[in-house]
Amino acid sequence: MIAGRKLFGGRTATDVIALCREVWAIGGSDAEAAAFAGISAVSLCRYLQKHPDILELRNVLKQRPVLMARMTIVNNLHIPEIAWKYLERKRPEEFRR
Repeated sequence: MIAGRKLFGGRTATDVIALCREVWAIGGSDAEAAAFAGISAVSLCRYLQKHPDILELRNVLKQRPVLMARMTIVNNLHIPEIAWKYLERKRPEEFRR
């Protein structure tokens, strides 16, 4: 039997995906995640194609920075300048200067 090349150069998928998760959680790209994990972007792409659950996890993690930013804005609406900017963007027809 001929053994194929290991996907992550002998490293476990658990270790590699843990590193990728760190990058995805700050909104990083797949290329950045692969570089951080020390693997090729092609290997990561192949892995994600074979593991839709990890692909879905990636998509969820990549949304975190946007959600955190939204929470920060909403939590600071008591500051008039932030409240005004929020209204200008959410209801420009009513609050645009």
